[in-house]
Amino acid sequence: MTPAVDYALTRPDVDGDNLVLIGMSLGGYLAARAVAFEHRFKAAVFFDGVYDLYESMRKLFPAEAIAAYDAGDRDVCQRIVEEKMQTNTPLKWNMNQGTWSFAVPDAAGILDTSRQYTLRDIVKQIKCACLVMEAESDIFFTGQPERVYDELEAPKTLVRFTAEDGAENHCQSGALSYKDEVVFNWIDATLKL
Repeated sequence: MTPAVDYALTRPDVDGDNLVLIGMSLGGYLAARAVAFEHRFKAAVFFDGVYDLYESMRKLFPAEAIAAYDAGDRDVCQRIVEEKMQTNTPLKWNMNQGTWSFAVPDAAGILDTSRQYTLRDIVKQIKCACLVMEAESDIFFTGQPERVYDELEAPKTLVRFTAEDGAENHCQSGALSYKDEVVFNWIDATLKL
């Protein structure tokens, strides 16, 4: 992130005193990690906040596949996941996206790699104001935004999106305009523009 900030600060159309980083989905984790080390951001938005990807992955995979993984039987884990993918769209998406994104061959590879994606030892290094967003029916990161919020020591705001406002799904996908209104109002108030 530092090279991108260095470049942005060379541009006359960038207000270097008011940099904001926004991360969506797994980008909520990546943005939090970035601002933990790059302190020139005045604010950050995590929608949704992700504290520990490995914990989320374990909840997404079928229990019997996790049991096989924990027992060291990677082949059985994969067979179970492939069988369940036929009727579980989120699992199928997770497998397709996860194997591609992490450049791994199987479910066990996704689980292995996801262990590295945690804010556990770095969240307290975040200094900028943070907006942590949570969608009440998020199928991927249930409980993760609250963990990010609870661990943050920087100025922080947690906004919960519900079925009542139509933004209860992953990354507020059912009400993006409303999500944007919340984000931009928070940025305006935080930067006091």
